[in-house]
Amino acid sequence: MIGHENIFTHIAERYKYIDKSSWEVADRIDLNPEELLSILHTALQKNQLIHSDITIFAFHYIWNRKNIQLGKQILKMLLTSSADIFHSFYYFLESKAYHFNGEYDLSVSLLDKAEKRLQPCINGNHDYRKLLTCIGSLSDADPEGIEYSVMKAIIANDKGNNYHALGQYDEAIGEFICALQLQSESYSTMCHANIAYTRRCMAKTLEAKGMHDKALEQYKLSNSIANNIYSDESHPEATEIKAALYRSACNSI
Repeated sequence: MIGHENIFTHIAERYKYIDKSSWEVADRIDLNPEELLSILHTALQKNQLIHSDITIFAFHYIWNRKNIQLGKQILKMLLTSSADIFHSFYYFLESKAYHFNGEYDLSVSLLDKAEKRLQPCINGNHDYRKLLTCIGSLSDADPEGIEYSVMKAIIANDKGNNYHALGQYDEAIGEFICALQLQSESYSTMCHANIAYTRRCMAKTLEAKGMHDKALEQYKLSNSIANNIYSDESHPEATEIKAALYRSACNSI
């Protein structure tokens, strides 16, 4: 287990991307939630960790659905102590917690708040870029100046997923179209993966509307992108896209 004395070293060494190795590090931290919150708060005050490092903890507990309440407590701490520039990301992250709990209206409300707080000055901001990189929406190879459009696309896509869950399919499709336009403008190396995902989300909504031919078209576009990205056909994302493509083809017959 990782104790108090080694926690910062392990964060610095391993918490660059949100992936399986990150989860394993977090799972081995031998601290109860109260201890962890206290340590993170002290680390923030003493500048031992910056806001983006601590945000990764919140992301883990929310995204991995391990302890959503703890993730929200960390976000609350960050919202009261960080610069306004980061608030859009924190609201986006909190919206995930509500989405996972099935509270889709509240999730949309928080995404609206995130969008209103989003500032063009995040373009080129190192710490905001780190947040987008760790959730897989940017890569180190991407140029600066695209962070704003990338974040707007993420928000639009998540709104679409919430509207789909609420059965508001037309609103969902509108958000997915917006996300696709923003992703095409960002020219991120991760953009193709994001577009493949958005097209798959839109296809699911078109299926729900009974528009199977149009859904199949979106799945084919998503599959074409996935074939270029995922050389390993056993990759979970590629497998899911191909399964969805087959299902949609059957429905359109």
